[in-house]
Amino acid sequence: MSSEHLATDARIFATRRDLVHEFAPIAAGGIICEIGVEYGNFSEFLIDAIKPSQFWAFDLFDLHTYAGNPHAAVLGALTHEQFYRQRLARRRDTDVNVRVGDSSTRLHELPDGIFDLVYLDGDHRLEGVRRDTEQAVRTLKTSGVIVFNDYIMFDHIAKMPYGVVPVVNDLCARGGWKVVGFALQQGMFCDIAVRRAEAISSLPAQ
Repeated sequence: MSSEHLATDARIFATRRDLVHEFAPIAAGGIICEIGVEYGNFSEFLIDAIKPSQFWAFDLFDLHTYAGNPHAAVLGALTHEQFYRQRLARRRDTDVNVRVGDSSTRLHELPDGIFDLVYLDGDHRLEGVRRDTEQAVRTLKTSGVIVFNDYIMFDHIAKMPYGVVPVVNDLCARGGWKVVGFALQQGMFCDIAVRRAEAISSLPAQ
């Protein structure tokens, strides 16, 4: 990427929550999705911060199947999906839609241009990020925002390479997108928000 791939008023934020609050007006009352939801902690934050009419959650929902069930302390006797659905059931002001399975496959079932914001935190391997991004781009409204979690080349905790940086950089360098926000994280598992170049003029006022 180069300076031309940054929006003129792109901003840096202390946390990903600050970043989401900045772009919440774009998706308020609209339709948003989170790809990779784990226990639902950030799902609840996204709903509270943005107040969408619909929230779509995509995940394999397989944490309960892990060897030795290291997630049992949180899930209890519930499956991952049961735990998540139970937790989000109290969000009565938002229509919560849960989709189980490979996120890019399940997103492919949806029509073009329905989401106002996509939060992408799914498969971090290169091909997985590419597949999810392709579907995120397709299902996002022209005015929408994609926020990528873990914009880092290598996970120094899990000791594995991530594909987020090359996919995001390629999207901006060749796909007509610009960076509109960047959020720091203490381990440098940063978030980056991108938007189509033609939508930049409608950014929220600073």
